[in-house]
Amino acid sequence: MEQEEIKKEAFKQELLHSIASGNTRLSAGGNGLERLIVELLRIEGYNANIQAKNQSSDLADIDIKAEKIDRFNESHLFIQVKYHSGISGSHGLNQLIEYDSQDEANVQKWLITTATLSETTKQKAEEMQINTMEGSDLVDWIHSNLDKLSQATKERLGIIEVPQLIKFRG
Repeated sequence: MEQEEIKKEAFKQELLHSIASGNTRLSAGGNGLERLIVELLRIEGYNANIQAKNQSSDLADIDIKAEKIDRFNESHLFIQVKYHSGISGSHGLNQLIEYDSQDEANVQKWLITTATLSETTKQKAEEMQINTMEGSDLVDWIHSNLDKLSQATKERLGIIEVPQLIKFRG
């Protein structure tokens, strides 16, 4: 079991490196990452859509709007996606802060990045009640949904499934 855990963690590290360095077949310019996140949100039961670029003339911007409404809850997500490697700055956070969500109830704002966030950015996000997801958490989310991702998405990520035998000691 320990070997399996080691392989799983190595896979996730390699996947994160591939995504952050652009070594995948995801569409360029961040659009491919946005599509991946929309697919993950839909797997989780959200109605999710990529928003038009530069909705306003100022800093305010979101990449994805998602909602899930059921008998008991109503949830709206406004997501800014940053396709970075290394450390992601505060630009995406500032875009979310400036985006006016007063017209919608139960809104959660999320900054999702393939990189890591500086402590200053994390602290500011917490103060502004904005949720964050760094690259390692994003890869955990992808990994936990591998069996539900479309074959096309897995191929764009460079993921193939190969049957493997377990060796029993007898």
